[in-house]
Amino acid sequence: MNDNPGTLNSWKLDITTTPCVEKHAWSELTLTGTGPEPRHRHSSVVINDSLYVWGGVGLGEKKLSDMWRLDYVGSGGSGGEGGGSWTGERVPEMATED
Repeated sequence: MNDNPGTLNSWKLDITTTPCVEKHAWSELTLTGTGPEPRHRHSSVVINDSLYVWGGVGLGEKKLSDMWRLDYVGSGGSGGEGGGSWTGERVPEMATED
C-alpha cells in the first residue's frame, strides 16, 4: 500500500457482479394482410398503435412512393404475443427529394 493517501495506489475497488436477467424479449407477431415490398432509405414513424412506412428505394433501385400502415394489436398482458394488420396503397406522384 502506498503511504501517500489520495493517490491511485491508495484505493481499492471491489466490483461484485450478478448474472444479467433479460427484461425484454423479441417475439414474432402474427400479421394479416400483405406488407410492403423490401426497401431501404424509407421513412417510418409510430403514431399511437400504428407504424407508418413511406417511400424509399425498392428492389432494382426502383423509387417508391407508397404509404403503408401497420395497426398493432398488443397481447394486453406482459410478454404475450401480439399481432397486427397491414394496409397500404400507392400514393399519387408526389414531389420527392432525389
